[in-house]
Amino acid sequence: ALTAPFLILAPDGVLAFVAYHQQRGLQLESVASGALMIGRLAGLTDLSAAQSHGAIHLVTAAGEAIKGWLIIALVASMALITFCASRRFRRAGGRDGATLVAFALAAVLVFMVTNRVLSPQYLAWLLPFTPFLRRGQAVAAVAAFALTIFIFPFHYESLIRMEPLAILALNGRNVVLVGLTLSLLLRTGRPPEFDNGHHHTGDEMT
Repeated sequence: ALTAPFLILAPDGVLAFVAYHQQRGLQLESVASGALMIGRLAGLTDLSAAQSHGAIHLVTAAGEAIKGWLIIALVASMALITFCASRRFRRAGGRDGATLVAFALAAVLVFMVTNRVLSPQYLAWLLPFTPFLRRGQAVAAVAAFALTIFIFPFHYESLIRMEPLAILALNGRNVVLVGLTLSLLLRTGRPPEFDNGHHHTGDEMT
């Protein structure tokens, strides 16, 4: 209701940020970019890096097609999370706060790993959830933080030059994030992912 007058009177101005981000390519640190750079190491793809829209992006002929598939993956994953969350909360009568945290984290991770941009500061979004993670997942989150710091600021120039060590570190970080995402998505129909360190017989996940 608050934004409706602005959308009616000046839609171009209000939605300018949407058009700006639609023009962006595959940012260097995204999951898709990491996979493409692995392909370059194997001699399967021809890539270069260029600065635009305030960041470093990959220049590749497959960029537009990949961006289209990323949008499909994002929408499908968010729809799955919404469906599973709705089913869980109907069963729990809306009283399962731990499950709410789990689904919120799953939504944040899906947005990160299916996005064409994955800037280092995006990892800060995970910090509020980390204390509620199970031990293995918390270790994975810390590993993602450490690898992100290793890449930026210490080896970012190496990544721009697409040197093997930097590419492997980036893909290691991205694999950890994708694995953490899948561990939540695959368990959305099961008991809560978070238990605050307590063990609940019959309810705990293995």
